[in-house]
Amino acid sequence: MPTRARQSVVRLAHAAAEIAADRRVWASADVLTPSAWARRECERRAEESPDDWPRVLGPTEEWLLWREAAQEAARQYPFLDTGQLAASLQRSSERAAEYGIPVKPGTADSEAQLLYETQRTLEARCRELNAASVSGLIRRLHARPPRELLRSSMARVHGVAACIGGRHRRGA
Repeated sequence: MPTRARQSVVRLAHAAAEIAADRRVWASADVLTPSAWARRECERRAEESPDDWPRVLGPTEEWLLWREAAQEAARQYPFLDTGQLAASLQRSSERAAEYGIPVKPGTADSEAQLLYETQRTLEARCRELNAASVSGLIRRLHARPPRELLRSSMARVHGVAACIGGRHRRGA
């Protein structure tokens, strides 16, 4: 689900469907934002295959590295809030990775150039740490998506969609 609000709606719909089926106990719906799913999947794969997957930066570690990289890339812009800039650049980098958009250098003094320089600095620091950011690993996730996610999500989506529409049927 793209937002936390939609996550809540799906969880509530799942609970309503379980109650309508006269169940008193059920497993909670596993509903994540795309970025939370990507982090969990990268961490799982790194744990299962440490020789094939790098260590995934922790959220706080990634936050700090983005801020340091943004500060370095924006050193000629003394009036920019590098904390806000880093957060924006990180979101842009994540979206570009999710949609398979390569980040390329832009013209001097452009946002594209700032993103490119920040991302290059972050990647260099990740190599020094033998680690990777989640956005840096997204292409690898797209190359081999887990089948169980696709199967279970489609079954769940149809059941929840029927419940949201007020027409929940068993086995939908």
